[in-house]
Amino acid sequence: MLAYRQNSSGARLASGIGLSVLSAILVVLAFPPYQLWPLVFIGWIPMLIAQYHLIPSKWSSLAPALGIGLWLQGYLGPVFQPIGTFMVWLPLIVAVLTFLTDRGLQAFHQKTAYRWFVPMGVLNWAGTEMIRLFIPIAGTWAFIAYPLYRQPWLIQPVSIFGIIGMGMVVILTNYGLAMGILKWLEDKTSLVSQESRLSGRLVKKWLVATALILVAWVSISLS
Repeated sequence: MLAYRQNSSGARLASGIGLSVLSAILVVLAFPPYQLWPLVFIGWIPMLIAQYHLIPSKWSSLAPALGIGLWLQGYLGPVFQPIGTFMVWLPLIVAVLTFLTDRGLQAFHQKTAYRWFVPMGVLNWAGTEMIRLFIPIAGTWAFIAYPLYRQPWLIQPVSIFGIIGMGMVVILTNYGLAMGILKWLEDKTSLVSQESRLSGRLVKKWLVATALILVAWVSISLS
């Protein structure tokens, strides 16, 4: 039985790492020069599934560390590599900081029944981008809304809510959809710990809210 549990944990960890790498690839493809912009709305979902469904709590922050770090390396690496400044280490620095700051998030969301899963994810991302605005060397590099720059039908509300507002919509979509998938996986599989307690009512609330905000955003943009 012990060997079976160890194999199961190892398989979950390996699957989680694979999904985190997949997220990095999807989001890199959303940015120039590939410009597969719709991927930015779903790119982080595999990483979130890895963090909150597959990887054990002790190592769950490995998922965002890998996903975000590899994304920055794939997008910014070719930019900074020829320069040779300390900025070539930025992806690794961000990966380490993410690993440290996201530790305990899986346990927190399980204990709070995922009540803060979506708003915390959106506000954390928006707050990070706001802080970066005050760091001259960082600026707006790799802002999550950048892949949408060629979609004028979608980005008009940026004149009201700013680029960070557009980024919040992108992250909201990722987290809202991820929450729905986490609930589905919890209902269909036995991989999740019994501590999860994701309520169907909460999931429905955030899926509806995400859809309404997307419709409202696009409506404002088109009008």
